[in-house]
Amino acid sequence: MMTVIYISKDKLTGVKVDGGKQALYDRIELGWDTNTFDICLSKIVEKLQSQKMRVLLDNSLSYTLRLSIPPGLNETDERRLIAEKIREKIPEVLRDEDWDFREIQFNLTGKSKPIDGKEREIIVFSPVKYVTELLRKSKINLNLDIEAIEPVEIAQTRNANPIIGIALKDDMKGKDKDVLNINLSESKKEEDFKDVINTKAPVEPATSGEAYSQGSKEMAEVEDNEAPSVKKVILTAFLILLIASFLSIFGYMVYRNFFAPKSEKTDATSEVSPTETIEPTITQQSTPEVLDLTTYKINIKNGSGVAGEAQNVVAILESEGFTQFDTGNADSYNYGDTQVITKTDFPGLLIEQIVGALSDDYNVSSPSSTLSGSDYDVEIIVGARSEQSASDAR
Repeated sequence: MMTVIYISKDKLTGVKVDGGKQALYDRIELGWDTNTFDICLSKIVEKLQSQKMRVLLDNSLSYTLRLSIPPGLNETDERRLIAEKIREKIPEVLRDEDWDFREIQFNLTGKSKPIDGKEREIIVFSPVKYVTELLRKSKINLNLDIEAIEPVEIAQTRNANPIIGIALKDDMKGKDKDVLNINLSESKKEEDFKDVINTKAPVEPATSGEAYSQGSKEMAEVEDNEAPSVKKVILTAFLILLIASFLSIFGYMVYRNFFAPKSEKTDATSEVSPTETIEPTITQQSTPEVLDLTTYKINIKNGSGVAGEAQNVVAILESEGFTQFDTGNADSYNYGDTQVITKTDFPGLLIEQIVGALSDDYNVSSPSSTLSGSDYDVEIIVGARSEQSASDAR
């Protein structure tokens, strides 16, 4: 059984995963912010009784890039070139251990070989900076063993459910080009890649087959105090502008009240004719948006082991106004609670409506917004009926 922590913008979800059965157990979900992240994580660790885990990041909390690099580079020059490309595309200053890459290989026959002189395709991944720092701090404070960190879009290349996808991840050790993993317990040798993001990469070779020349240009280090200096300049300019605006307004008021000719004062006060009637404006109250339930697609999977439960859920939701359904079997028939999984942009009011409609017959777990890359807006895995509903049926 493996522990997976899924981090979205405002929720921490902990779950036990059986990779063999591809089943989820003991789900716990908590809200978090930067001040409470380690507190919430500690409660999940205590509940699941495991300090060894894999971390799944929502796509909004990570950077994923696909890049092309020339062949014939040694490992050091290769990583320096990638670092320069990252600096052009990612709006944060990253340390070398904050990111990793893997070469993309399409080995369909088991016999394919790299083509000489052809650029290689790689995929680069990095968590956003503040999430990396929160995880590092929590790893130390809670004595965690975080063996893998990965975004949803990469985990879904192994399974449509990204939580199961990261549990199936097995490319965590090996050559740098064959492994895509942020391991907070390891970092590259500092003497090889110190401040690699903040250095200027050598000029790329004229042809793709030539070796990359490390000594073609010197690496220029960015001063540590550059960012604070820029902030000081911006703050100073803002204060000067604020003071100048205040003095301009104050000077105008003094001139108008003490030095301006009477004709100007008269003109300023007589702009509105005494015979003018100012009509009140009527503001119409906006009508609440009415959602068309017939436009949403719902996929219902029977995970209860009892025939006909998926159709029962279809009947319940049809009475609520939904019309588009597909049904089938879940990956397991051992689901106790019914699970509701939606896309991130699915309206919250409709989630509450679905959960409320199903709660009379089923025990519904906390809804999750982890559904992505799907043609459906909602996926429902039907679990066993609640005890009250089962007794009523008898």
